[in-house]
Amino acid sequence: MREAGLTGAALDYAVGGRQLTTVVANACMAWFRAASVGTAAYPFLTVGDASLLQAHGSKEQIDACARPMARAASSAPCASPSRRPAPR
Repeated sequence: MREAGLTGAALDYAVGGRQLTTVVANACMAWFRAASVGTAAYPFLTVGDASLLQAHGSKEQIDACARPMARAASSAPCASPSRRPAPR
C-alpha cells in the first residue's frame, strides 16, 4: 500500500495525497479490506486522522502530522510529544 501511494489516495494534493475521488479510493482499498480487515484497519485509521487534520488542523499540525501520514511514513507521527506542535 505504501509503495503504491494508496494510503493517502483520497487526500488533497496539498497534503501529499493523490486527490482521487472517494469512490475510486474505496474501490482500490476494497482489495486490502477483503484480504485482511485487521491489517487494513491501521492504514484506514491513519487516513481518517490525516483527513481530520486536513479539515480542521493548523498549518503546523498539517505539516508535522498529516503530510507524513499521507505518504505512509508512519501510522502515528503525532503520538510522540516531541513531534507534536505546541497548542496555541
